[in-house]
Amino acid sequence: TTLPTGCWVKYSPRDSCVYVTHPEAGSVSSLKVKNKRLKLVEAGAAVTGTPLFDLEFSPDYKFLYVLSVPGDSANAIYVYKVSCDCGLKQIQVITDGLPSNPALSGVRNEFNQTTGYVGMAVF
Repeated sequence: TTLPTGCWVKYSPRDSCVYVTHPEAGSVSSLKVKNKRLKLVEAGAAVTGTPLFDLEFSPDYKFLYVLSVPGDSANAIYVYKVSCDCGLKQIQVITDGLPSNPALSGVRNEFNQTTGYVGMAVF
């Protein structure tokens, strides 16, 4: 495969779509489960251009939230509307209310991401 290393994976039982983050590339790939096999739908279904840390669905699986922790700029949550064909459409970027990186002065990994986060919860 020519995709960067995947890290976080989420499956939607609503439409049998799988989403995989590529932290160092700042992108999310979408795949479809069909006949017990995975098929790549779009390598760059979502591209933030900033390091990604976590992703989570809304309770109804209609939205995907992607946490970006760039290390040198503001943290953000990218909100995507999920389509039935496994596509993603960015509808919002949330930066208000998130801690700034100086407040998260943890250890940096090889991607200049601050480690020690516990992830994201969506209610």
